[in-house]
Amino acid sequence: MSTARAALSVVNTTAIGLWLGTIVMTGATAAIIFPTVRDLAPTLPSHTTFTGDHWLIVAGHVAARVFLVSDIVQFACACVAILTLAALLIPTVLRSRLSIETWARALTLALACGLLGYQLLILSPSMTLELRAYWEAARTGQNELAAVHQAAFTKLHPRASTLLSTLALSVLAALLMSASAGTSGRPGGNAITPGSQ
Repeated sequence: MSTARAALSVVNTTAIGLWLGTIVMTGATAAIIFPTVRDLAPTLPSHTTFTGDHWLIVAGHVAARVFLVSDIVQFACACVAILTLAALLIPTVLRSRLSIETWARALTLALACGLLGYQLLILSPSMTLELRAYWEAARTGQNELAAVHQAAFTKLHPRASTLLSTLALSVLAALLMSASAGTSGRPGGNAITPGSQ
């Protein structure tokens, strides 16, 4: 493997590894934020007429920023992973037939990117819309309206948790394949070249 291709392979593996680490840390951070803030039992002076749990609003504001940063980092990592994998595979496609390992590597990364796309473009905007409506209703003391938006957000939460777990597994699979290909010195495993039989 040439120096340039070796560097691309390292960048690809690093980007996917950072992507996975971001997902894991995001989940762990959220799991810490909510029980910690709940135990502190904060009261918001700006929400004196809100009868719901103030700690949920406080924790939600903190977690929302964590998830925003996570989304940005994940998107950047996914872009780098796609570009570097494309740079590694295009010469292989032009010269030879792709191996099963190469197809699996590309499809695994495509699956992870598809899941991330669904999260960024569909699920997250829907949840953010309900969350912000919940916060605004709570701030203005519209308790019934706040409960409606909170329920709508809560209904989406299991789907978000499942998506995060599935995304983590797909990114882990992509990481293992990338690391394996980098170790073997080939972009996606043992490609079958003309005349190798």
